[in-house]
Amino acid sequence: MTKRILVIVGLLLLGAGGWLAILNHNEAQTQVAAIIAKDNSGQGVEAELSALKSYAATHTNGSSSVTLTAALQRAQAQARAQSDSSASSSQLYSAAQQACSGHTDSITQARCVQDYVSKRLVAAPAPSQVAAPKASDFVFAYGSPIWTPDAAGSLLLGGVATLIMAGFMTIRRNKRER
Repeated sequence: MTKRILVIVGLLLLGAGGWLAILNHNEAQTQVAAIIAKDNSGQGVEAELSALKSYAATHTNGSSSVTLTAALQRAQAQARAQSDSSASSSQLYSAAQQACSGHTDSITQARCVQDYVSKRLVAAPAPSQVAAPKASDFVFAYGSPIWTPDAAGSLLLGGVATLIMAGFMTIRRNKRER
């Protein structure tokens, strides 16, 4: 009779622990959705990412990953804008050479190009300084341990321990009956 009660209690503990683990996963996914929504609105999400990392580390089944697609697109657009301004600088130099090509003296032509460029040049970074953002820099994956001492982990551990105790009681009883 005691063995049956232990098995029932163990299964109930496992069920409750599994249910809470599912709730932990759902909470992590809710946080991910909030982070993505805030990123899409153009706001910073550093504090929310830190909170999600902490949540995943302290909750059973709290693993999650976030891809900040909007932030990546903004960074790519900024890199394109910088490279476009660099390209326009090189086009400016070509236009200056064409405008000053009528000078036969190379020194006069060089001064003409220098004056033309200095009057029309907008400060822009060199093309080698414009680096495209890496997509991997915008992906955050946080894993949770197999077991944590939260409510779900404690119930799961209690359920496993209770079932093991019921199993030992069954083995012990079978040895006595022989």
